[in-house]
Parts: sequence; C-alpha cells; structure tokens
Amino acid sequence: MPVSDLALIALVIAFASYVQAISGFGFALLAVPLMGLAIDIRLAVVVSTLSAVSTNAVHAWNDREVANKQVAKRIILSALVGMPIGLAVLVWFSKEQLQLLVGVTVLVMTLLLIRRVHVQTSRSFYDVIAGVVSGVLATSVSTNGPPLVVVLQAKKMPADEFRATLNVVFAIVGIISVGMFAFAGRITSDAVVATLWAAPGLAAGLWGGRRIRGRISESQFQKMVFILLVATGLASVLGAIL
Repeated sequence: MPVSDLALIALVIAFASYVQAISGFGFALLAVPLMGLAIDIRLAVVVSTLSAVSTNAVHAWNDREVANKQVAKRIILSALVGMPIGLAVLVWFSKEQLQLLVGVTVLVMTLLLIRRVHVQTSRSFYDVIAGVVSGVLATSVSTNGPPLVVVLQAKKMPADEFRATLNVVFAIVGIISVGMFAFAGRITSDAVVATLWAAPGLAAGLWGGRRIRGRISESQFQKMVFILLVATGLASVLGAIL
C-alpha cells in the first residue's frame, strides 16, 4: 500500500477519534466513508473495526461495573444472528455496491441522530431487533451504533449506565467481528499495516478530544459533526454511482 494512502488513513482515524472523544459518537460514521473515498471501502470497514476494538475494550473494562449486563447480553446474542448476514454483504457486494450502502447508511443513521428518534417502549423485543440490525451493520459497514442508541434511550438509563452498556456491546461485537473478518480472509497485510500506522493518530485524537471537550460547546460541535456526516455520506453515494 502506498505511503500516501497510509498517511491518509492515519489522519482520518485521528480525526474520527477526536470527534468521538468530544461528541461521544461518529467514529465509524466518519472513518469508513472518508477512508472509502481513497481506498477500497471493504478495507476501510476492516481498518475501522480493528482501530475501534482496542479503545472499546478499554472503555468496556473500565465501566463494566455499571453496565446493564442483562440488556447487553440480549443485544449481543441477537447481534450474532445478524453478523453473518453483514459479513456476506461485505464479501459478496462489489466495491461500488458497498460504497453506496455505506453512504446511504451514514445518511440514514445521521438522520436518526439528528432527529433523536427513539422507540416509545423499553420492551426487550426491541433489544433483539436492535441487536440483529446492529450485527448486520457491524460486519458490513462498521456503523452499528445508532440503532442501539435509539433503543437504549427508551430505557431511560442513567448516563453512566447508558455509556457503559454501549461500550460493552461495542467491545464484544467488535471482537467477534474481527474474528469473522479473519475467518473470511479479510484481515489482510494491508489492513494490519494500515491499522498499525493509524494507532498513534487514534491515541492522539482521543487524548486531544478529551482535553478540549470541556472547553467547547458540545451542542455546536455536534451540529458541525452532523453537517460533516451528511457531506461524507453524500460523497460516498456520489462516488459509488458516478
């Protein structure tokens, strides 16, 4: 892989982790379509997942005592149903088809976040549905967060329990996704090298975002992130069809 591509991947991962640290969302939603504008979108999905799994695991371990383990378990088991479907999409779809799917997914998920859509019930049935959908998204386009946010918001959890439960799901689903990618032969040398190149930027983005988070208006920053997400989603769609 050219050094220019590796440098671009590192910059994108650094920026996405910076945004995630400040706003609490947006890592894969930004990283995958931005990387996909320059490299194979299938490689972008794998690099995004590999990059996120370590940080998610750390957060999940640190917050494990306050996570709602029953809800997390239900979602993770349900995700196992959807993950093979997502992997099949990643393997069988063409580069252009997957790029189009990424763009549409980013736009739809951004709309859900902007509108703060949430279900009006906390029934466990919705945990199962969200788990299956997030499983499909995790192994196909690496953007499995918004469906979980929509459902967990309905449970009116305290903020620390909400974040901890999400982190546990993200960590375990991410680890399983990596295993599935390896089984399907998607953990290539390019993916490993790109992830290693991006690791310093990932750490720097998280550090920088945490340091500045208290000094800026999160609501204004989120508006800028939404605009950027819409732009990257549209760019991904246009890049796939033109």
